[in-house]
Amino acid sequence: MTTPPVPSITDEQLAELEALADAAVANPGGYEDSEEEFEFMSQIRPMNIAGLIARLRAAEADAKRMGTALSQIMAQVDGNIRPTVRDIINGMPDANYIYDYCDQIDRIALEAMEPKP
Repeated sequence: MTTPPVPSITDEQLAELEALADAAVANPGGYEDSEEEFEFMSQIRPMNIAGLIARLRAAEADAKRMGTALSQIMAQVDGNIRPTVRDIINGMPDANYIYDYCDQIDRIALEAMEPKP
């Protein structure tokens, strides 16, 4: 049995829940005593929580992807760009291959920034 994916919560839904939570915190009381708390609790639905979790998971995946890309870019700089610049400074006649290394860095960065489902 497959479970359908849970849609991420929208910015608007998140802002609404945040406003309701702020109002409930600002006016604490028993569940029956606080209209704000009642309103907030009435919005805490499994799909809202699942949407928040989906959004968190997506943000975690983005952070991991960006971290991997940054590591790859640093490896390109340390392994290729720095030695090539050193070769240029030392008078090596043909160092145009540095552009290939720059293109590789561009590809890594662009791939990391592509939206992923």
